[in-house]
Amino acid sequence: AGLDPRIIDLESFRKMAAFIFCKAYIAIFKEHLLSESESFREGMGKDEQILNSQLVIDGLYAKTNNSVLVHITGEDIYSGNHRAVGALVGILFSEGQRLW
Repeated sequence: AGLDPRIIDLESFRKMAAFIFCKAYIAIFKEHLLSESESFREGMGKDEQILNSQLVIDGLYAKTNNSVLVHITGEDIYSGNHRAVGALVGILFSEGQRLW
């Protein structure tokens, strides 16, 4: 995702969560998100970060029916809600392991 995993700290991860989750979703499911555009990059604007995060959440829910996802929003990811970020990390990790 453009970050050296050996040097990223928790705060940097939180700030980049929308970008990282979008890239992880695409890598795991080999599907592109509908809002993906030329502006899909590190440093995308607030509205696009929220939209892309919500698309990841909705896509994961459609694939997993994981009820935890019903309580998470793109806004939660953008704002750095630790519970929401942690839940997405866990679900994406689990799906990645299952599919790889």
